[in-house]
Amino acid sequence: MDKATLAEKLWDIPNLVTGFAVAQVIATTLALANGQMVGLRGPLAHWLAFIFTAIFTALYLIAINWCNANGSRLSPEEPEIWRTVNKGRKIAITVFTLILFLTIAGHWRDEIHATKQAQKQLLPLGPSH
Repeated sequence: MDKATLAEKLWDIPNLVTGFAVAQVIATTLALANGQMVGLRGPLAHWLAFIFTAIFTALYLIAINWCNANGSRLSPEEPEIWRTVNKGRKIAITVFTLILFLTIAGHWRDEIHATKQAQKQLLPLGPSH
């Protein structure tokens, strides 16, 4: 495989990674917002959701940066094109991930509020005579 062909493949892979990352975040956000993630309950589950979302995002960004670094060296195109497109890919993944973080936080807040409301209903309203 010649350098130009390899550079082209290293151009395409980050596009696929970016598309997958954004699609995954959108699907997760919608499932969470629609109440379809019934297993996400309690502080530990929410913290784990934050942590694993951050880990997956970091792995996506590492893959994109690796392809950019190696592809731009092999490509006959100007490195500035690679840098600009790479920056756009990273921004897209980061923005969509922030939306998911906010959705997880909102879900957690709603769960806490619902728990407090349920506890208020279980407590007696006043001293019994």
